[in-house]
Amino acid sequence: MVDQIPLVTAVGFFVVLQLLGEDFEPATTVAAFLAGAAPAVLFLGLGLGGDAPRPEPRFDAPPGQPGSRRIGNVSAALRSAMSVGPLTTAELAGLGVVVAASIVASYLPVPAIAQWVAGVVVGAVAATEAALRSIPRRVRRALEAFGWLAEWELDRARWIGAEHATGSTVAAARWLAETPERAEDGWLRWEVLVFLDRHAEAAEVATRMPEATPYERFEKAYALDRTAWARGADGDLAGLRASSLAIGPETDADRRRAEVAIAVAESQQLASAGLDGVPPLDAARDVLPPDVRLGRRYVRHVRLAMLSVALVIGVGRPIVDALAAGLLGVIR
Repeated sequence: MVDQIPLVTAVGFFVVLQLLGEDFEPATTVAAFLAGAAPAVLFLGLGLGGDAPRPEPRFDAPPGQPGSRRIGNVSAALRSAMSVGPLTTAELAGLGVVVAASIVASYLPVPAIAQWVAGVVVGAVAATEAALRSIPRRVRRALEAFGWLAEWELDRARWIGAEHATGSTVAAARWLAETPERAEDGWLRWEVLVFLDRHAEAAEVATRMPEATPYERFEKAYALDRTAWARGADGDLAGLRASSLAIGPETDADRRRAEVAIAVAESQQLASAGLDGVPPLDAARDVLPPDVRLGRRYVRHVRLAMLSVALVIGVGRPIVDALAAGLLGVIR
């Protein structure tokens, strides 16, 4: 719009001069005026129209889609923020390194099996490093904050024998069916129920959560807010922030967990509205110690993914080479 407004003003002035009898080329001047006016009117209309309406809650929408209230919105938002088409920057970098390693290994003066092993092993290790380093800085910081809280919650679930409760919908349903509700698992149980779209039950569990300590009171408020949001409410982030202040100083571990949890909630809501969900978690990274890095489970996931890619390329390349050689022989 900034580029177009001066053009409209200047050429519009020339049009006025023409109407007053000055000597200008009519066709050229009017055409230039219209060329500048059309995009200017478009951009002014967009600006005056205000923000797009917030998407209505859609309980059938998958994570990452506008209106979705499902668990998984944050992961989808973080992936989207580093995606180039269907792949992320990490996946593209890792794939490129694996292919390059396979090609270089094929020229090593060693037996074919040694070339293959070198291509797969070196390719997987180098691709993992390349993938992790290619994550945009703000997304990396968001992943560090998100992973820091997730790692603690997964360890906490393991302490109460519920480490497999969120592995899949089948595992979640089995855990709920086989494990009676306990005071120490309410923080997890409501999330599992939301994961399974059993929102009314999740809200009931939230009302029964303990509240003997400031952090327990925050967890209960958080559970009540998130279960309500999952059912279509707006979410009370300001209320959650007020509740977190009673936990302790900013350096307290529970206070930090509360701050990151609120950032997760805000990211969920931004992603549901079709907006960028990275900024809240990027900002939350500042409340954590400097030595916090990407979660070990996330790094292990990337490492296994790159090893899988290296194996597929390692197995597939000799087949492609053989087919190509055969095709060239037929052509000749």
